[in-house]
Amino acid sequence: MTYLLKWLNDGRRQRFPVKHLEKDFASGERFIDLMVAEGVIDKEARMRLSGALPLEVFGEVCKAMDELGCEYDKKLVGRILNEQRGAASALLMSIKKALVRLTF
Repeated sequence: MTYLLKWLNDGRRQRFPVKHLEKDFASGERFIDLMVAEGVIDKEARMRLSGALPLEVFGEVCKAMDELGCEYDKKLVGRILNEQRGAASALLMSIKKALVRLTF
């Protein structure tokens, strides 16, 4: 988890420091911040999805992850919404791996 927190809090991936993966990522908005910072989703997504229902936000996140070629279990979304331990980490690792593949 420390590895992910360090990666997320490097100063450009999140607007606010991430402290608790399960709580901070439960609404899906932090995933949008990450995808915008990495150039996967357009900047207007933040405004468009601000205040949206979490399932709508995660719909956009999953669409972006599919475009990235991310390998993930869609059941993770429900687990993240329920703040289950390790769910946000698993999805974040999938995103990170897909981003690393794109750079090499």
